[in-house]
Amino acid sequence: MRVFLTGGTGLIGSHLAERLRAAGHAVVCLHRPGSDTTVPAALGCELVEGDARDAPELQAERMAGCEAVVHAAALVYGSTSWDEARAANVDATERVLAAAALAGAERAVHVSSVAVYGETRGAVDEDTPL
Repeated sequence: MRVFLTGGTGLIGSHLAERLRAAGHAVVCLHRPGSDTTVPAALGCELVEGDARDAPELQAERMAGCEAVVHAAALVYGSTSWDEARAANVDATERVLAAAALAGAERAVHVSSVAVYGETRGAVDEDTPL
């Protein structure tokens, strides 16, 4: 299977890339300009420069021929503003999934973490204030 992966230069994404390649899948790894692509390149991933916040039509072109999309790119909320965090985590997810639909991907997986909410105490869900 050909898989389009966002966040493949990050901690979780690089491990996903490793597992996908070990299972015999072709991986197209989206990376931002200036990102360290050493790990996905060494794994044999195809590298595509761009940003998960790019327009869905542009991303769909990059996803051409991919049967699946794994969206693991995220910005951990902390020293950034809510607007920056929302653009990177909410808006980008919407755009990646819209692009997957435009590209005709059969499957999409979104990987996230409560860390995107910043420091929390106790359980976190969609109604937890920031």
